[in-house]
Amino acid sequence: MTYMWALYAREVKRFRKLLLDTIFSPIVSMVLYLAIFGVVTSNRQIEGISFLAFIYTGLLGMILVNSGFSNPGFALIIAKNLGSIVDLQITPIKAWQVGIAYALAALTRGLLTLLLAIGLTVWFIPGMRLEHPLLLLGVALLTGLQYGMLGVIFGMWA
Repeated sequence: MTYMWALYAREVKRFRKLLLDTIFSPIVSMVLYLAIFGVVTSNRQIEGISFLAFIYTGLLGMILVNSGFSNPGFALIIAKNLGSIVDLQITPIKAWQVGIAYALAALTRGLLTLLLAIGLTVWFIPGMRLEHPLLLLGVALLTGLQYGMLGVIFGMWA
């Protein structure tokens, strides 16, 4: 089990080194989407919900899915191309532990990006609020883990 947590810590350290690319770039993309759609659809509503709030939830989902899928997928593909996957293969760690470590690191990256995006938008956009935080947390955990595992599968398969 300690090998799994060491691999998890290595992956978290890897994306922390690239903080600008891994964390802030999806947030900047979301802010640009919100700015464009905010100008274009300023006062439109869908069944009493502003179009901006409707788009906001989809953009949060997009951040979580992209971060969760790309983190393990690209990490494994780069490890294969550089030949450093051999270091992982000769360690006494089981395949399922490798998958879980990469998926948990993807979940961590996705949740960190999601929480920063929510904090920034709630802070800077007046009227933007979070209605059901516990439901969001549950869905974010399940979605982040699911797309993290998909990233592991496709990263190992590619």
